[in-house]
Amino acid sequence: MRIHEVAITARDPGSAAAFYRDVLEMPVAEQPHRVTVTIGSSRLIIAQQHRFEGVHHVAFGISPHDFDLARTWLNGRVEPILVDDSEIIEGPEDWN
Repeated sequence: MRIHEVAITARDPGSAAAFYRDVLEMPVAEQPHRVTVTIGSSRLIIAQQHRFEGVHHVAFGISPHDFDLARTWLNGRVEPILVDDSEIIEGPEDWN
């Protein structure tokens, strides 16, 4: 499966743009009330929605061959989330 584009909402797309641009160092295009982040061959669209409450969770698959490289890259930019003192979180056995 390939994700071409995902659209989510946020109260402050500018803050999201700063995170993706300044912390993750990804290409970001800002427009009034909308941000587009290029992630590989995919685009993440973040549109302003003042009434937004909650959390979005978007995950991108990483080839097992690239996992260590991706983890090293990410750990150099953000603090990893730990579950049971591990930054590797296994999915259910039937996860594909």
